[in-house]
Amino acid sequence: MSQRRACGLVGLHRSVARHHPRPGDDGLARQRLRELAGEYRRYGYLRLHILLRNEGLVMNRKKTYRLYREENLSVRRRGRRRLPRRDRQPIVAPTRRNQIWAMDFVSDALWTGRRFRSLVIVDSCTKESPAILPEFSISGERIARLLDELAVRHGLPEEIVSDNGPEFTSKAMFLWSQRTGVRLRFIDPGKPIQNAFAESLIGKFRDECLNDTWFRSLPEARRIIEAWRIHYNTRRPHSSLGYLTPVQYAARGGAPRLPEGFAPRPLADSTETMLLKRSPSEWAYAGGKVRSTKMITAMKSLATEVGKAIEELVHWLLSLDPSFAFLLVLPFLVGLAGLLSEYLRKRHAAPHSTRRTNHGSP
Repeated sequence: MSQRRACGLVGLHRSVARHHPRPGDDGLARQRLRELAGEYRRYGYLRLHILLRNEGLVMNRKKTYRLYREENLSVRRRGRRRLPRRDRQPIVAPTRRNQIWAMDFVSDALWTGRRFRSLVIVDSCTKESPAILPEFSISGERIARLLDELAVRHGLPEEIVSDNGPEFTSKAMFLWSQRTGVRLRFIDPGKPIQNAFAESLIGKFRDECLNDTWFRSLPEARRIIEAWRIHYNTRRPHSSLGYLTPVQYAARGGAPRLPEGFAPRPLADSTETMLLKRSPSEWAYAGGKVRSTKMITAMKSLATEVGKAIEELVHWLLSLDPSFAFLLVLPFLVGLAGLLSEYLRKRHAAPHSTRRTNHGSP
């Protein structure tokens, strides 16, 4: 029987019957793939395929995937931190003061671009904010010290609601809870609505204070944020409280709750304690500190770009010859010295020009 008739009976094309497979030489591609995978340990096969394709070793990503699997180069996925299983509890609406507190973090930046965080605490019933703590770094021990200070002025809550952040789930917070008897309740991961009271205050705090203010330093941020907190507690009407202020609404509640035998650890004057010692005029909610949101955003971005440009200029000057760099910087130093001398001259001349003379009774 001829090949034509046999291929016709089985339905096979003659070119397929005559084809002899020629195994390709993938040795170079395999070797280069192993080298790239060893150099970039967290790269998957698609990124490695792009690198091999740029070198002209492969063209088809399916071939790269086949070699990738044959060489056992699969990247192991890093598992997320498993949180302990939480008992599901119904969300209870608080009915009295100091029944439930909620706390969470909000972040912002100084004009230099350096980030800082603010711990926001709110009473879920009266909507009063006992404290807002801005710091560059806030640990669980710092939160425990702040809660001890708040216990003296506001009393302790029966329960505190927070997310599963490392500061709230730290050993220091659990020891504080065991010492004071305050229950710590953590929301389910990925469900911030369960901490809605803190999220609501954070939204107002960001919209009315953080987005409208340009912070030059952390002490200035502490003063402005504390002034806004006092304004929020004492003067800002709250719609969910019948347009009463949180302080007015809290006056209808009971007395602060303190556990029997509670004695906070002796502490030095904290940041908040020092702030509370200031005069009332310093806490005035000055409108001069508040700018428009667009202008503040533009100034922050401009300050960040200027800082980056200065940093690049300094690195470039350090790479030059010292004598040549000095010649480049000399005009700038002369101009800066002139500005400084002019400022000092005006500063010394101002008191004399504005001094009042009194030669006798009018």
